[in-house]
Amino acid sequence: RLVKKGHAVATRFVARSSTKGRMGCCESRQDPFIIGGREASYYQSQDADESSFSVVVRASEMILASIGDDPGQQAATPAMLRSARLAILELPRDTTTVPEVERKDLKRMVNILQREVENTDIILTGLVLLRYLAQRQSNQKAVASEDGVQFVLRAMLAHDANSTLQGVACDTLGNLLQEEENNRQFLKLKGVDAIFGAVKSNLANTRFLEAACFLLGNVASSEEGLKQITSRGGSSIVLSILEAHQNDVDLMKELLFLLSNMVQTEDVCAELIGHNAIESVASVMELNKEVAEVQSLGCSCLCHLCGHESSMASLLTVDDSEGLSIVATIITALQLHPTDPQLVRRAASAIIALSSHEQLVPGLVGQTDIIVALIVGGRNMIKLGEQETQALVHVLKALESLAKSVKNRRIMMSLKEEFVMAMTEEEEEEQGRIVPLCLAVCQSSSCRSASVSRSLSLLSKVIEGLEG
Repeated sequence: RLVKKGHAVATRFVARSSTKGRMGCCESRQDPFIIGGREASYYQSQDADESSFSVVVRASEMILASIGDDPGQQAATPAMLRSARLAILELPRDTTTVPEVERKDLKRMVNILQREVENTDIILTGLVLLRYLAQRQSNQKAVASEDGVQFVLRAMLAHDANSTLQGVACDTLGNLLQEEENNRQFLKLKGVDAIFGAVKSNLANTRFLEAACFLLGNVASSEEGLKQITSRGGSSIVLSILEAHQNDVDLMKELLFLLSNMVQTEDVCAELIGHNAIESVASVMELNKEVAEVQSLGCSCLCHLCGHESSMASLLTVDDSEGLSIVATIITALQLHPTDPQLVRRAASAIIALSSHEQLVPGLVGQTDIIVALIVGGRNMIKLGEQETQALVHVLKALESLAKSVKNRRIMMSLKEEFVMAMTEEEEEEQGRIVPLCLAVCQSSSCRSASVSRSLSLLSKVIEGLEG
């Protein structure tokens, strides 16, 4: 699946990246490349895996044979088309093995699919092929100039009762919309309306909902896309899906990705809080403790939700007067996944957000578990090297926010090894203490200046007012 992690249309938003391809969970009829010939000249890429190339060529031949464009070929049957689709689903989900297609060939493919839009087998095969090819950025760009988005939306309308085809179409659009021009075309063609219409008709189909949330998560990575989603009741729809399918891990990953983009604007965040989003996200995290991606995305959502000024009433009614349930959820995430850089960064950010509320500060005082979990996370980030500087900086910031309390400062200075981890004796001696952590940051050759500065700031805060 295309896990968009890094290429964002707006700097605050996250889009699932093109380093891995989203091929989806719906059975699809192969990704047929609808090009006219069978020679390698149809593909520009020299690094495409040979098996990927041959499978794509075979799928294109099946489509051409189905429509009778080549009198010398045997007509492809539905079973042959299905075989081609299944072959594509077996291909590696790695963009370096996806063939790069020439624009003229993509144009012919889209034109043929437009002409055959009522033929379910051909269209499903075409969508699977297009979905596969759209994992590669150059192919996304080529499709943008050939009305590919318009074709996919038209196919969804023509086959609105086929949930499998609808799911493959959502996956295809989700891959295509990593290219900004495709995103623009989708919004102009009222694609959000089409997707929400399909969602309302498939609320019990979790595999379709997974594909739709993947797509909407990418749509929400632009400000205009998010505006269209929320203006059509997106907040209540998303939370209703979340509450109805909390145990479906794959769906929750995509839904929390979508929600993590939605919470990044003030007005949408306030609306979601009004729909009890904090409680809903925490509930999903409680039910899926062992799944790192659910915990990481959940922490990302909680960071923005808990940091919003309107979150206090919700936090104070979760189960007690200090929001300790949310704190416990974040502690658990850190304890179970202390080496996951994204989770550590997001969990630390959520703690910073919680500590910004004066009414919640008492609930963060004397919480040995969270101090220990942050220190362990920080030490793990040091081991991972300079590429995880951002996560380390957030951990140090979170510890500094907790160090505003004298009681917490004393805990940080005196902690011993009070929890179990696979460490050497030397590491056990230092694992729960703040001074060794700060010194480790300063002494590590892989830690950047931002981490060193933050560790010194933390150390200064910790020893402030403490004797000895």
